[in-house]
Amino acid sequence: MQNCVCTLGTACTKDQIRILKDLAPKIVFCYDGDDAGQNATFRAAKMAMNAGADVSVIRNTGGMDPDEIIRSGGKEALLSLLKNEISWGEFVLQYLGRNVNFDNYLEKKEFARKALQEIEAGGDAFDIQHFREEIEKMTGLHLENKQKPKKEPVRRNNVRIPKGIEEAEETILMYMIRYPYAVTRFTEKLGFLSDPVRSKTAMLIVDRTRKKNTCTPADLIDATENEDVRKLVTKLATDERFDREYNESVLDGAMRRVRSYVTEKNIESLSEQLKQPMNEESRMILLQKYQESMQERRRYIDEDDSQ
Repeated sequence: MQNCVCTLGTACTKDQIRILKDLAPKIVFCYDGDDAGQNATFRAAKMAMNAGADVSVIRNTGGMDPDEIIRSGGKEALLSLLKNEISWGEFVLQYLGRNVNFDNYLEKKEFARKALQEIEAGGDAFDIQHFREEIEKMTGLHLENKQKPKKEPVRRNNVRIPKGIEEAEETILMYMIRYPYAVTRFTEKLGFLSDPVRSKTAMLIVDRTRKKNTCTPADLIDATENEDVRKLVTKLATDERFDREYNESVLDGAMRRVRSYVTEKNIESLSEQLKQPMNEESRMILLQKYQESMQERRRYIDEDDSQ
């Protein structure tokens, strides 16, 4: 089993859910089978649903957690348990209905209200229709078909153009991971990054996107053995800027900053070369390159000012 994490006895937080969602689009919860474990499952899985993750739950009817299951029955016991994967909607009905007296009208009514509220908040139209029918079967009640529009998660939109080279190149990479059209714009307008690790990461994103038309941080981590690239991808996926909306002006500004940085480094190199003894012809060639680089840098500065 790969890509597993453990909360180690503490409550799962919204920040942890955000990190998990950015690293993998699907989250499977497997807590203890007792009341405390099922309560924790409901809270954590609900946060993941609200964050827009694809959520499922391992049906654990025993009182042991995964560690205890391995210790008592070996890995085969846990692998067998993992076959009992159910959807969020199935878990909601099981969890909310576990202590309901279905012979009591008021308890049935409250169960139906809560269950439908959870499913409508996180399910698609097919799920909502299916579990509405399941609730009607469980309660014998007729539910009015009145679906509320699903709220989209609010994303922060930061339009500040990155100034430093590290921030600029990380901004480019985060856009490339989240938006395939950012990959296309990168390859057409820039095609390189100044830092070797960030450049390798960019090329990996380009390759994965061309093959699958999309990529996730988990895809990138699985696709490389380079530990520096893995650490960088993890850093990007856990950055609070990762979830911001696509803004072409920000992406273009970040790419312009990279070109400006490379030009500045080229100017420094040419300046040092011009200090060295050389024949007049070589000096004239270097001076021409130096003047062209200065003009190019001036153009980037003017473009930034215009933004």
